[in-house]
Amino acid sequence: MTTPTETLIESLRILSNDIQSDDGVANAAILEAAQRMEEDQEVIFQAGESIKILRQTVKHRNETIDGLKSDLLELKELNEHLRDKIKHTNEELERIARIAHNGGIVSLSHLDAWTIVRRITVPYWSPSEKIERSRILLTEEMSNHIKECRKAKEAKP
Repeated sequence: MTTPTETLIESLRILSNDIQSDDGVANAAILEAAQRMEEDQEVIFQAGESIKILRQTVKHRNETIDGLKSDLLELKELNEHLRDKIKHTNEELERIARIAHNGGIVSLSHLDAWTIVRRITVPYWSPSEKIERSRILLTEEMSNHIKECRKAKEAKP
């Protein structure tokens, strides 16, 4: 069985007082040994406390890293989802452009082309827009289209 360090230190202090030496060298050496042991014990205690703090820091950093890894995975999934949505939106826009620019070539009436475009764009239409604003924009578009048609007719000989 190992004697506790505090007991050894106290025993050395008692011995340094009780030992009879003519020059006092033995007493001084024993007392210094007790003091060094006491200092070493304090250093060991402080090292132990530092190790506890380091372990807590490492644990916290590992938890933070795990959280960041989880966040990164979520962001990757979101990024993939957004890429898929963008790809789908681009495909729909290309489809709308093909209808708008090639509708006459494949014998689509303006009404058929307009109906197809509306069906494609329904998911992107915001019903929260004010109806009046939508009417104004639509009226402006129709008016511009009529003006362009008239100019085209006037330009023909």
